[in-house]
Amino acid sequence: MAARQKSQAKGQELPMVSVLLPVKGIHERTLEHWRSQVKASHGGPMEFIFCMESEEDPAYAAALDFRREFGDSAVIIIVSCGCHSDVRKRFTTC
Repeated sequence: MAARQKSQAKGQELPMVSVLLPVKGIHERTLEHWRSQVKASHGGPMEFIFCMESEEDPAYAAALDFRREFGDSAVIIIVSCGCHSDVRKRFTTC
């Protein structure tokens, strides 16, 4: 995804929006809820950052499915016991 995208209505460039989704476990409507985030009306480029503690968490497999559906550039998966520090590193290196 491009870092900036022009708004069709105003011709302005919109900034990238990062949506942080700390996840643990899933339920029957998890993917539906995540898809609704993708359809948000921001109008500019978006990325989704999933943070979970373990690859054994069912949310990990669901996040991989979500990434296959929406693309590698739109979905980032962070797996770590110290999730907060990994997220902090992600944003301080930008």
